Amino acid sequence: MTSNSAFLQISASIRPTTLDKIVVDGVEYRLHSETDGGFALVETTEVGRVVVYLKKEVKRMMTSRQMIVAEDFYAVPSAARRAKIPILR
Repeated sequence: MTSNSAFLQISASIRPTTLDKIVVDGVEYRLHSETDGGFALVETTEVGRVVVYLKKEVKRMMTSRQMIVAEDFYAVPSAARRAKIPILR
């Protein structure tokens, strides 16, 4: 598992994307969708449980570091770098 120091705390100005790894209370999620009121996150396990958080809940969890995010974790360059795979251009 990646250490928490490798994650960035998301601020109110940063919106999670589908390329980000989101961890809430040690459980890994990806962004499924965003609405005016909040975010739907899907668990990255085989269960694929979906949770929905209101934006005010997300703000509270970000402030307390209960929610952390690894930006662009699933982007090709980031994934290749972690796997030490050369990117062919």
